[in-house]
Formats: sequence, C-alpha cells, structure tokens
Amino acid sequence: MVLVHTRFDRLNGIEVRGPAGDQRQKDYRLGKYGNDHDAATRVVKGIINKGVLDLLADVVVASDKTPMIVFPHPAFNAVDSGHAVAETDMVRNAFPFVFANYLGKLLGLPVNDEIVQGARVGRTNMTDFPRFLFQPHFVGEVAPGGSFILVDDVFSRGGTLAALRSHIVRQGGTVVAVTTLAHGSGEHQKFAIDQEIHDMLKEAYGTGCSDFWRSEIGHDTGCLTYSEARFLVRWAEKEHRRARVDARLQFLRDRLAEAAAKGE
Repeated sequence: MVLVHTRFDRLNGIEVRGPAGDQRQKDYRLGKYGNDHDAATRVVKGIINKGVLDLLADVVVASDKTPMIVFPHPAFNAVDSGHAVAETDMVRNAFPFVFANYLGKLLGLPVNDEIVQGARVGRTNMTDFPRFLFQPHFVGEVAPGGSFILVDDVFSRGGTLAALRSHIVRQGGTVVAVTTLAHGSGEHQKFAIDQEIHDMLKEAYGTGCSDFWRSEIGHDTGCLTYSEARFLVRWAEKEHRRARVDARLQFLRDRLAEAAAKGE
C-alpha cells in the first residue's frame, strides 16, 4: 500500500483558493522545476497528513530495525536522455529530497543518500508506454537485513518506486512502507500487483503475456505495479475490446514499438 498525504491538485495549489492558493502554486513551480528547497519546504509543511504520519509511526514501532528513509534521486525531469550534463543541471525537483528529510525529522529516522538513480531516464514528462520501455535503475549499497521506507513526491504508476524497491530487495533489504505526498485522488493506493489484476491481464492478453513482457521489457508481469497492470487491462478493454486475445497481444507489441520509435 502507498500511503498518500493529499490530492495532487492540493499539492500544486490548483484547488487552494485565494492568496494562499496563488502562493502554493508559485512555491510548487519553484520547488518542482527550480530546485528551490525553501519553496518545496513550505509546500510540504502545508500538506503533511497527520493520519499518514501516525500510520508510518506505527510501522516504525513495529519494525525490528530502525528503518531508513530512501527516495529516488537525482530527480530527473528532462525528456532528453542523450546528453551528459552536470548533476546540478539535471536536478530540478526538490520535493523528494525535502519530503524525505522533513519526514525523517518528524519520525526521528535517518535518510539514506547513498542509494541513487543510476541513469538519466527522464520519465517525468513521459506518457505511459514510454515509461514501460525506459525503466530506471538504482545503484548503491544496501545493508543486508536493512529496513527502508520509500518516499517520493507523486505516485502515478509507481514504476520508479518499484525499481527502487527491487534494488533494495535484491540486496537483502526490506521495504516496510511506501509514502508519497500526492496522488490524483488523494487516496492510498495499491502498490504491488495482486492475483485478481494478474488474472485480468491473462484474460486480456492470454497466458503468453508474461513471457511476452519479459522479452520486451526485461521482467515478467508479476513485477508490474498494480497501477501499471490495471492500465494495461483498461487499454485492452478500451482500444481493442472486440479483438481476439492473440490479436491484443500483437496490438500491444505494436504499441510498444511505436513508443520506442516516437517516444510517445
């Protein structure tokens, strides 16, 4: 489960009325695209949800080891990933850093700054299908048996957080909680794929779907997030409702090829 603090339109200030809303929008833009930590801090302090903090505190108390907070960084916003640039030029989004450190202060937890994103993918402005193709990966040592809380600013499909979790788990760590500042609905979100949505994927694309996904993307469908899997099911239902199952799989292959060629 991804613990969500607020709706996205409250994070960016669109839903906040009056001068406070104007200031929130200004601070959001400065924090998201200008790496302004002071502006991001004002936003984060204004939308932190006490109920979510209580849930996270319960997780900390129940953990055998003190969890470390870890977040995806640097936060790459640029679409173009073909040019080598200085790290200071790549970092635009201050929110993950500010949120992680503020949460660490509130919960009395250390923040890990050694696990970092190992490639400049630039997923922020990508649509769904390119995000499947351009997967982030992470580097950095994970202490075996270490306990972690994953933090990010916005939860959409969850691919970046899933890649971060995989890096931690592969090296013997444990993820005890996931939290983000915002989601479009403001509601807590399922993170991992469950059996029901996995069965719906098979119904939509056939039993060969997992092998196909492994050959195209590099992992089987069991590694998808719940939101990613639900998107694929809904895409089949919306775009190819009347098509045969084997035809849907070909349509999916074609759509991924189009995304690879056009980046959209």
